[in-house]
Amino acid sequence: MLVKVTRILDRDMAIEGLTRICQEWEKASGGSPLEEVEGSIGLLLTDVVNALGLLPEEVAQVLGSAAFMPSAHIAFVELAER
Repeated sequence: MLVKVTRILDRDMAIEGLTRICQEWEKASGGSPLEEVEGSIGLLLTDVVNALGLLPEEVAQVLGSAAFMPSAHIAFVELAER
């Protein structure tokens, strides 16, 4: 029998995580407006799935094969250790 586990995403946690992503990208850009920053969509999506606290299975569903890229794994591990 297959059992599906439902997790509720805490809005405050999501807002906090997304705010942290914006702050980190602003810091990395040297203070440039984010709409002028060029960056990797894959890294941004990795930041988002980490900020939302997705399970590894959910990350794989969202990112597909990108979830298994070394850079994505490193970012996932770094955030998990915080």
